[in-house]
Amino acid sequence: MTPHAHKLKRRVEDCRYIVSSLLFAPPPGATEPTTLYDTSHLFFFGDMNFRLDLPASHPLYETAKQGGFADAIASESVRKDLVEYDQLTREMKKGTIFVGLHEGEFWRFKCSFKYKIGQVDEYR
Repeated sequence: MTPHAHKLKRRVEDCRYIVSSLLFAPPPGATEPTTLYDTSHLFFFGDMNFRLDLPASHPLYETAKQGGFADAIASESVRKDLVEYDQLTREMKKGTIFVGLHEGEFWRFKCSFKYKIGQVDEYR
Protein backbone atom coordinates (compact mmCIF):
# COMPACT_ATOMS: atom_id res chain seq x y z
CA MET A 1 0.00 0.00 0.00
CA THR A 2 1.05 3.57 -0.45
CA PRO A 3 4.04 4.29 1.82
CA HIS A 4 4.94 7.32 3.97
CA ALA A 5 3.17 8.50 7.09
CA HIS A 6 1.61 11.58 5.49
CA LYS A 7 -0.16 9.54 2.78
CA LEU A 8 -2.71 8.00 5.13
CA LYS A 9 -5.68 9.00 2.98
CA ARG A 10 -4.21 7.20 -0.04
CA ARG A 11 -3.49 4.09 2.09
CA VAL A 12 -7.12 4.03 3.24
CA GLU A 13 -8.20 4.29 -0.41
CA ASP A 14 -5.88 1.38 -1.26
CA CYS A 15 -7.51 -0.74 1.46
CA ARG A 16 -11.01 0.09 0.28
CA TYR A 17 -10.10 -0.71 -3.32
CA ILE A 18 -8.58 -4.09 -2.39
CA VAL A 19 -11.57 -5.11 -0.28
CA SER A 20 -14.12 -3.97 -2.87
CA SER A 21 -12.40 -5.53 -5.87
CA LEU A 22 -11.56 -8.99 -4.53
CA LEU A 23 -14.45 -11.17 -5.60
CA PHE A 24 -14.36 -14.95 -5.59
CA ALA A 25 -16.35 -17.50 -7.56
CA PRO A 26 -19.73 -18.33 -6.04
CA PRO A 27 -19.71 -21.41 -3.84
CA PRO A 28 -21.65 -24.46 -5.06
CA GLY A 29 -25.37 -23.72 -5.20
CA ALA A 30 -24.93 -19.91 -5.06
CA THR A 31 -25.12 -17.38 -7.88
CA GLU A 32 -23.39 -14.40 -6.31
CA PRO A 33 -19.61 -14.10 -5.93
CA THR A 34 -18.21 -13.96 -2.40
CA THR A 35 -16.04 -11.26 -0.85
CA LEU A 36 -13.39 -11.10 1.85
CA TYR A 37 -16.17 -10.62 4.39
CA ASP A 38 -17.83 -13.92 3.50
CA THR A 39 -15.18 -15.92 5.35
CA SER A 40 -15.04 -17.13 8.93
CA HIS A 41 -11.33 -16.26 9.26
CA LEU A 42 -9.33 -13.73 7.33
CA PHE A 43 -5.61 -13.09 7.61
CA PHE A 44 -3.68 -10.18 6.16
CA PHE A 45 0.08 -10.55 6.19
CA GLY A 46 2.76 -8.02 5.44
CA ASP A 47 3.48 -4.38 5.97
CA MET A 48 0.49 -2.27 4.98
CA ASN A 49 2.57 0.87 5.59
CA PHE A 50 0.44 2.31 8.38
CA ARG A 51 2.60 4.25 10.83
CA LEU A 52 2.61 5.74 14.28
CA ASP A 53 1.39 9.30 14.14
CA LEU A 54 2.97 10.83 17.25
CA PRO A 55 2.09 14.42 18.09
CA ALA A 56 5.05 16.79 18.49
CA SER A 57 4.20 17.02 22.20
CA HIS A 58 4.78 13.29 22.77
CA PRO A 59 7.98 12.46 24.72
CA LEU A 60 9.13 10.04 22.00
CA TYR A 61 8.51 12.38 19.07
CA GLU A 62 12.07 13.71 18.80
CA THR A 63 13.54 10.27 19.45
CA ALA A 64 11.52 8.89 16.53
CA LYS A 65 12.69 11.68 14.23
CA GLN A 66 16.35 11.15 15.18
CA GLY A 67 16.37 7.38 14.59
CA GLY A 68 16.67 6.15 18.18
CA PHE A 69 13.12 4.86 18.28
CA ALA A 70 13.97 1.13 18.20
CA ASP A 71 15.63 1.30 21.63
CA ALA A 72 12.77 3.41 23.01
CA ILE A 73 10.13 0.82 22.09
CA ALA A 74 11.99 -2.27 23.32
CA SER A 75 9.49 -2.62 26.18
CA GLU A 76 6.12 -4.20 25.43
CA SER A 77 4.41 -1.76 27.82
CA VAL A 78 5.79 1.22 25.88
CA ARG A 79 4.61 -0.30 22.59
CA LYS A 80 1.14 -0.90 24.07
CA ASP A 81 0.94 2.73 25.19
CA LEU A 82 1.64 3.81 21.60
CA VAL A 83 -1.34 1.92 20.13
CA GLU A 84 -3.53 5.02 20.34
CA TYR A 85 -1.21 6.70 17.82
CA ASP A 86 -1.30 3.82 15.33
CA GLN A 87 -2.88 4.97 12.06
CA LEU A 88 -4.47 1.59 11.27
CA THR A 89 -6.00 1.29 14.75
CA ARG A 90 -7.44 4.79 14.47
CA GLU A 91 -8.92 4.17 11.03
CA MET A 92 -10.49 0.89 12.14
CA LYS A 93 -12.04 2.63 15.18
CA LYS A 94 -13.45 5.34 12.89
CA GLY A 95 -14.95 2.63 10.68
CA THR A 96 -13.17 3.77 7.52
CA ILE A 97 -11.46 0.42 6.79
CA PHE A 98 -11.62 -3.27 7.72
CA VAL A 99 -15.04 -2.83 9.34
CA GLY A 100 -15.93 -5.77 11.56
CA LEU A 101 -12.41 -7.20 11.54
CA HIS A 102 -10.13 -7.54 14.56
CA GLU A 103 -6.39 -6.99 14.61
CA GLY A 104 -4.19 -9.06 16.88
CA GLU A 105 -2.17 -7.54 19.71
CA PHE A 106 0.63 -6.32 17.45
CA TRP A 107 2.36 -4.41 20.24
CA ARG A 108 3.42 -7.73 21.75
CA PHE A 109 5.92 -8.22 18.93
CA LYS A 110 9.11 -6.28 18.48
CA CYS A 111 9.80 -4.79 15.08
CA SER A 112 11.62 -7.76 13.54
CA PHE A 113 13.15 -5.75 10.71
CA LYS A 114 15.11 -3.82 13.33
CA TYR A 115 16.76 -6.88 14.88
CA LYS A 116 20.51 -7.37 14.80
CA ILE A 117 21.27 -10.28 12.49
CA GLY A 118 22.41 -13.32 14.47
CA GLN A 119 21.26 -11.87 17.81
CA VAL A 120 18.23 -12.76 19.91
CA ASP A 121 16.00 -9.88 21.03
CA GLU A 122 18.52 -7.15 20.20
CA TYR A 123 17.88 -4.11 18.07
CA ARG A 124 20.34 -2.43 15.75
